[in-house]
Amino acid sequence: MVLPEGIIEHGINGEIDRLTLLGKIEKSPSSSRTRELISSSYKYGLTSGSYKAQILKVTDDGRTLITSSAPPNEIKEKQFQLAVKQFEHFDNLYEKLKNQRLPDDTVIGSELVRSGISADDREKAAELFVANIRYIGMVEQIAGNDYVRAIEQVSQQASSVPEVALQERVETNVNEGTEPQPTGETRPTPEGNGSADVETKRPDLHIDIQVHIDATASAEQIDFIFASMAKHLYGLKS
Repeated sequence: MVLPEGIIEHGINGEIDRLTLLGKIEKSPSSSRTRELISSSYKYGLTSGSYKAQILKVTDDGRTLITSSAPPNEIKEKQFQLAVKQFEHFDNLYEKLKNQRLPDDTVIGSELVRSGISADDREKAAELFVANIRYIGMVEQIAGNDYVRAIEQVSQQASSVPEVALQERVETNVNEGTEPQPTGETRPTPEGNGSADVETKRPDLHIDIQVHIDATASAEQIDFIFASMAKHLYGLKS
């Protein structure tokens, strides 16, 4: 989403002069790729204004996907609405493929032609459909094959944030009215003191960490949890 992000970053109140924006994001105004970028962003409902428009604006949907603090499941549903649902050919294809094995682009292209896509556009349309559902996270590999997941499953998983409880219990040998038990650690006396090392008295510190992970958590989410623990508890970098 280069275009709406660029408008929000460089524009004022969600709009900006087209040539100014293209200069900021280092895109050539006359290139076919730039025209396609602007046209695609417009067709998906992320921005308003054609590649010839003087002013480009980010739409409410575009702003939601980039800056919103909405729950992850709502973001997934919005992505599905813009990338699949609003296009009749893509939506019909999704309904046929959900919870089924994802066929190759040739088969998908043929099915799109049957639904009304021109034969000249079927290859590009097939690639676009697959790219869209992969971006949303609707393709899952099972036993070496790709399967199309229903948006309800993807949305539900996105809302199932793993429940992580880091419970710290500090146990010391310090009881009310008693002195802390020494750890046995010593530190040198100041230079010139002439006395032997003095034993410091510090309380023992014991920390228990309990991690409770929701059963629906994905392997990626679990890896993230333990990577975060390693970083913050042990100072390890991933």
